[in-house]
Amino acid sequence: MQLMNAGDFGSAIAIYSRLLDDPSTSAEEAAGHLVNRAVSYGGLRQVEAELADYERVLEMPEAPLLLRGTALANRSAVWLRLGQWDNAIADGNRAIELTDDIVPVASSLMNQGIAFCENGQKSEAINAYTAVLSLSRLPDKISAEALLERGVNYLAVGDTEEAMVDFTAVGSLAQANPFQYACALCYRACCLSKCGRRAEASADAQAALGYAALPPKLRSIALQIFGAWNGSSS
Repeated sequence: MQLMNAGDFGSAIAIYSRLLDDPSTSAEEAAGHLVNRAVSYGGLRQVEAELADYERVLEMPEAPLLLRGTALANRSAVWLRLGQWDNAIADGNRAIELTDDIVPVASSLMNQGIAFCENGQKSEAINAYTAVLSLSRLPDKISAEALLERGVNYLAVGDTEEAMVDFTAVGSLAQANPFQYACALCYRACCLSKCGRRAEASADAQAALGYAALPPKLRSIALQIFGAWNGSSS
C-alpha cells in the first residue's frame, strides 16, 4: 500500500501479484490485493489490466461486500475516463446496492453525477449530487466537491439562486481545501454578476484571485469580473 500511495505502481503491482500467487492468501485478502493492484494498474494507465482485476473481484462470491462495492465504484471511475457514461452510471448503481459504507457510495454517486453531466443530463446530475449531500457523516472535502458540482449544474440549467446557495455553503465547511474555497468564490462571483450585484461580485472575484489554487480558467473569469467592475467605477 505504501508503494502504491507513493506512486511506485510498478513495484506495487509486483508485490500484489506475488501475494495473489501465494496459496496461503485467503479469498478476502485476495479481493483486497486485486483492488489495490487494479488501482496500481490505473496509475500506469494500463486500463485492460485494471478492468480485469476489478472483474475478478466481482466474480468472487467470497469477496466482502465492501470490496465488491469499492471495485464497482472504482470501475465506474474508469468508465468515466473512457467516456462510457452509461457503464459508469450502471456500476455506480450496483455499488450503492451492495454496501452502505459511505466511501464507495459517495464515490459512486459522484461518478454518476459526472457521467450525467457529461451526457448532458443536468437534472439527473443535480439529483446525484443531492444524494451525495444527503449522506450522514460526509467528510467536508466530499461535501465541498458535491456542492461545487451541483452548483455548476444549477448554473447550467439557469437556477442562479440555488447555485449561489451551494457555492456559499462551501465556504462554511471547515475542512474544505483551498482549491474548493477558491472555486466557490469565483463561481459565486459569476452568480452575483448575473444578478446585477456587481460590488459583491467584484469582492468575491478579488477574494478568489487571492488563492494560488484557483485554476487558470477560473482565474481568467475572476479577473474579468473584477476588472469590469473596477473599470466601470473609475
